[in-house]
Amino acid sequence: MQRCVDSIFEGAAKHQLDGELIIVEWGQPADRESLSTAIKWNNSSVLTRIIRVPDTLVKTIPNPHKVKFFEPWAKNVGIRRAKGDWVLTTNADIIFSDAMMDVLADGYFNARFFFRANQRNMSEGPANVPRRKITTANKQPGGFFWTWTPAPKGLDEFVYEICYANGNYQPYEPREGHSKTAVPYSPSMLHFNAAGAFIMMTKANYVRIGGWPETDYWVSVDGKVVALAANAGLTQATLEEPIYHLDHERAATDSPGSWYPPCDDAHPNAVANTKRDWGFANEKFEEVIIHE
Repeated sequence: MQRCVDSIFEGAAKHQLDGELIIVEWGQPADRESLSTAIKWNNSSVLTRIIRVPDTLVKTIPNPHKVKFFEPWAKNVGIRRAKGDWVLTTNADIIFSDAMMDVLADGYFNARFFFRANQRNMSEGPANVPRRKITTANKQPGGFFWTWTPAPKGLDEFVYEICYANGNYQPYEPREGHSKTAVPYSPSMLHFNAAGAFIMMTKANYVRIGGWPETDYWVSVDGKVVALAANAGLTQATLEEPIYHLDHERAATDSPGSWYPPCDDAHPNAVANTKRDWGFANEKFEEVIIHE
């Protein structure tokens, strides 16, 4: 997370990005240090708001599948309280390159679109999976090529996977990402791969689709956001600049095992939140403000 916020602060300062960073501190354990003191904020270059959701409220969410972290609910807390016109939902294990921050700072985005990014999964040390050297041009499914900018400083130049738009998986197949059919890439396909790490649209459009579905599971919910945006008539656009995902250990409880929700992420009929107070809209949360 330290590297994530550092990459945002550095890029925002260099390119004069006009925005705010919202961090949702979800059910902080009593024996753990608060993010306001655990993270070094010396390089803060944009207004940063840490919104604290107490564990007492988190425990009111039905949890039959023993989910460790309700990512959709937490992101909705931030979406509801964002003050900007545009909202980018992302995760703490994502590194933003200088080039990506330049794109975001330009601000030339059309409200009729929602924006996605390909993700490079990178390993910083010995990995148990095959790794391959990044070249200057990587083939996109269907014959398209992207020219990659250098990885952010300090990152190993090896990747073990690139989550391209669709990655040759056809929308509406069971559990998109498990397909073996190698469907040819088409720009019109919805980009479900690694959706949780980068979905950007106007706040008004996020409100229009009801934010992220607040389910009692987390598997595939990010893909439902993509489907909801498309079903609402927004046009998908995939940015040329990638995002960088740092490899990290995962707790055993992060895996759903053999259980999957009845509706996979590629389902065309993703159900939006019906309750008006999604994102705990009526709650007043404690905020810690990190000044520029």
